[in-house]
Amino acid sequence: MLLSQYFGLSNRVAQGYMLLFKEKLGFTTVYSYKTIERAYSDIEVRQILEEIFELTSVPVADLGHEFGPDATGYATSCK
Repeated sequence: MLLSQYFGLSNRVAQGYMLLFKEKLGFTTVYSYKTIERAYSDIEVRQILEEIFELTSVPVADLGHEFGPDATGYATSCK
């Protein structure tokens, strides 16, 4: 799910990425796209995704003071 959310992938494509990177990421099980889809209805999963969004939306110590529409920070002055 994190991979799907991070890259903006559909559930079927996320399943394909799981297959592709299975060994590198240490997956012992590759879930179907329907299992990935059902996980979004789990309250704990939603809380984790919200927390990750909050953590990744915080500017990095004095480097970003404003955010773009996609929640990425950008510097307001050039050095």
